[in-house]
Amino acid sequence: MRQIVRVPFLATAPLLVIQCFVWRGNGMGVLRMAVDTGSSFVIIKPEILLTLGYDLTAAPPMTIYGIHAQALTAPQVTLERFGVIGAEEANVDCLALSLPPQVGLDGLVGLSYLQRFSLVTFNFSDNSLTLQR
Repeated sequence: MRQIVRVPFLATAPLLVIQCFVWRGNGMGVLRMAVDTGSSFVIIKPEILLTLGYDLTAAPPMTIYGIHAQALTAPQVTLERFGVIGAEEANVDCLALSLPPQVGLDGLVGLSYLQRFSLVTFNFSDNSLTLQR
């Protein structure tokens, strides 16, 4: 049976913003994140991960390349659980990296989460993201 989860997004040009959740043990964080199909990883602010008890000092560094091939190095952690309600996933790779404060986001939803679904659809007529297994 195919599982389909529909998530509303806020179309704040040029970003598609959704509400996500991250868990560690009994702790949970509610995050405001942009969907970024150009990002290989989920990216979450380090302070959020630290608050939930993730150990960033033991995390291996990962170097990624951003706009204009700018190299950024950040700790890579594996999230116990991450996702949207109804489409939570275990063991999602994540980089602990802050976005510029003026963006006003807790992070990015990248391919380390999105690629777990067989179909990801953006519906701009009703501002929804559909995740299908």
